[in-house]
Amino acid sequence: MLKLLISSEGYITGPELSNKLGVSDRTIRNDVGILNYVLEQYNCQVISKRGKGYILKSENKELLNSILSQYSGYKNQKKERVYDIIIMLLCEKNNVDLYEIEDSLFISRTTLENEIQNIKEMLKSFYPSIDLRREKGKIELIGNETTLRFLLNEILMLKYDSKKQKLFIQNKYFKKESFEVIRDNVSKIALKYHLDIDDSAVADIAVYLLIAKVRLKLNKRIIKLKDEVNKDNDILYKIGEELYKEILEDKSENDYKQNEINQIAVKLSFVNLFTPLNLTREEAKRQMPSQIIEIVESLISNIKDDYDLDLSMDDELFMGLIFHVRALINRVKYQQLVESPILDMIKKQYTFIFELSLHIYEIFKKVLGIKLTESELSYIAAHIAAAIERMRLHYGKAGVKIAIISHMAPSYTKLLVSNLKNIFSQNIEIIGSYPVYKIDEALEENPSIILSTCKIENLNIPANIKHMEISLVLSNEEQQILASLIEDVRSEFVYKKSSKAENIDESIINKFNKDLFFPNLNVNTKEEALSLISNVMLLKGYVNNDFLDKVLEREKLSNTVLDNMIAIPHPVEACANKTIIGVISLPKAITWGDYKVKLIFVLAVRKDEKAYMRNVFKFISRLMDDKNKVDKLVNSKTFKEFIESVKKLS
Repeated sequence: MLKLLISSEGYITGPELSNKLGVSDRTIRNDVGILNYVLEQYNCQVISKRGKGYILKSENKELLNSILSQYSGYKNQKKERVYDIIIMLLCEKNNVDLYEIEDSLFISRTTLENEIQNIKEMLKSFYPSIDLRREKGKIELIGNETTLRFLLNEILMLKYDSKKQKLFIQNKYFKKESFEVIRDNVSKIALKYHLDIDDSAVADIAVYLLIAKVRLKLNKRIIKLKDEVNKDNDILYKIGEELYKEILEDKSENDYKQNEINQIAVKLSFVNLFTPLNLTREEAKRQMPSQIIEIVESLISNIKDDYDLDLSMDDELFMGLIFHVRALINRVKYQQLVESPILDMIKKQYTFIFELSLHIYEIFKKVLGIKLTESELSYIAAHIAAAIERMRLHYGKAGVKIAIISHMAPSYTKLLVSNLKNIFSQNIEIIGSYPVYKIDEALEENPSIILSTCKIENLNIPANIKHMEISLVLSNEEQQILASLIEDVRSEFVYKKSSKAENIDESIINKFNKDLFFPNLNVNTKEEALSLISNVMLLKGYVNNDFLDKVLEREKLSNTVLDNMIAIPHPVEACANKTIIGVISLPKAITWGDYKVKLIFVLAVRKDEKAYMRNVFKFISRLMDDKNKVDKLVNSKTFKEFIESVKKLS
């Protein structure tokens, strides 16, 4: 409403507001009162005048626009309304009258009809076995009880804040106090059985039990379960039985009771309940289904082959992945894919590692015919990131070897050495300090980095040794650059070069092409931008006909937007005829999913050059740290100017 009032030049009538917002006239009148209460602190007011409507009186509309731009709640209003209707339909014993829904949500019949259509579309996409049935002005949801509960479970978990550990819901069906009591019971049982589950998993199980309690009161029971758990041997059944007794115990017939316990056990199978470190790799291989072992081994093997990253000896990664994939397959079977609370952080802080996780997307699609979500991929990425950090710690224990070439007096050089040790501590190993004429002696010690206090010219420092000129007292900028160099060296310990990758040109400069440089391009959508540059790549023979479709498929899986309004669209699989990077800069940011984008790097990579992707992501990561660097590239008017800016960044 505030957005409409700000944009209106004059009065806007109540019916007009009602139609645009999809609510009743009564809701408009109520909301104006609430809005005036909020606006009072900004010296603003919505004035109502009979016969004319409403107008916003404000001396500072820019301030209101700023506040509005920071408030994202209105974006989710329609989704919340859909969820509220579904909750109502699944928590009433009989079908629900449309008038009752209108009155409860303060919406018009037109809005309700739109929301009913939205519910149908959502069910068709995600829960096709559930049907929205309508008869004589009443509606209800019809489907398998298990599926109906899982739908409700998914909706309620969207209202759970993992950081605050609170379920933000309070209506006549669900009380947060009831949730907290059930969660405490689940926590006690988790402690009793030494379960290794996180707080969000405890909350998810508690939400399911809360839903089951409500549904059982409506006499909505689990009639038949396709996957029964072995009650004599399976620990999941025993835990499920105890949860049932503590939380759901009712006067069910024995058959229904067994079904309910089995269903709780199935719900428990969606998470990793036990720490797998007590098992050896060979024991796990014997106990786990062969399909799960093959999926994990394929993932690790593909990462090694494509990116020269060998994680095959990391037992912790292997065990973590097989238990995760087992739970993931169970979740997929019941359409219970989870939302990751740190998805954006994983995508932006571990951009390249998230790319590695896409391998399992391809494996699941080919082996099981299942398309995973980006949230599920982020959990795989977290496993891989942890393994890489373990490798970095292992290879970096002795510190990065640094040789200092100093033209200064020994006392000054010792001061420099002390400063370096103080700043970088155990991350470095200073193998010695040398005058310029003894640089050959320094090179014989095989340093990873050479730091010099003066210019070193006409001396053959090998390309694999990084060099940096520094001052006696390192500035903040020098410290940041050196820290970045040290991290690069430690990363190179992890990514061992294969013979296949030795001939790959690592310079990102040579991957840009004048014919694929589009500065200050006027486009309105990402599809328009991607279509244009993909067609040029196709005409040049760099890619095949299906390149654009594969890029859009990747965007559908997970948008490729990073910080500072950068996007890096590319296919899931490397399928180009030539490794090349197309560039589009935009005078005005375009919408890209939930984000805005001004600089686009379209990546086309040959299958045998996938290892090169790491160099691209290293370059992009430097841009993500500094908006000024992005602005320089965006404002480059010529290809020559763009390349000069890239050289400075590289």
